[in-house]
Amino acid sequence: MHRLGSPSLAALSFFAVSLPALAAAMPAPQISLHLDESFRVPATELHAELAAEAQAPHAADAAQQVNEKLRWAEKELATTPQIHWQLGNYASERLADGKGWQLRGELQLHAAPSILLPVLATLQSRLQLLSLQTLPSAANIRAAEAQARKELLQRFRSDAESACSDLGLGWGGIERVELRSSAIQPTPRVMGPALLATMPAPVSAGNAESQWQSTLEGVAFCQK
Repeated sequence: MHRLGSPSLAALSFFAVSLPALAAAMPAPQISLHLDESFRVPATELHAELAAEAQAPHAADAAQQVNEKLRWAEKELATTPQIHWQLGNYASERLADGKGWQLRGELQLHAAPSILLPVLATLQSRLQLLSLQTLPSAANIRAAEAQARKELLQRFRSDAESACSDLGLGWGGIERVELRSSAIQPTPRVMGPALLATMPAPVSAGNAESQWQSTLEGVAFCQK
């Protein structure tokens, strides 16, 4: 009789030990949060795009004229090292009547408005102004973004701890956090080449700014 009862006692003993283990394995309550933080960045840089254009019966002649204008612009820009510039698109196109070629070489410039505006007035004597807009500098964007993300992280920790407390639970910790930032301003309006060709560079760039948003998505957990 003793031997027949042993398997049942062993099974009961197994379940008695397993129940606490199952309870301990239950996942901790989680708090998922989505937070946004808007911030503005002063548009302290003026960005301009200019083009040198030429038409000639032969592509080589048109290219020579364009290159002469670009070399002249490079010499003018060399006198103001605070202006950052680079070559943009360089393209050739056969004229519609098939009797010649049109070439265009573009320049992209950016600097503080007070530095770039006087130089633009000179460059427009031989180059065509394609676009002009004020934008924030990369350094200012990084600084504003870092501050916005710092505030988001502080809000996330505070809100998650409060949520655990409201549930009658203790603070457990942070499981994961994702941060991202993006500009939420409308795309700047760029004037058409025909209009820009008839007007000089503006006297002032104004006090523009761009609006950005940082977003945080995170998960924290509570404990009993």
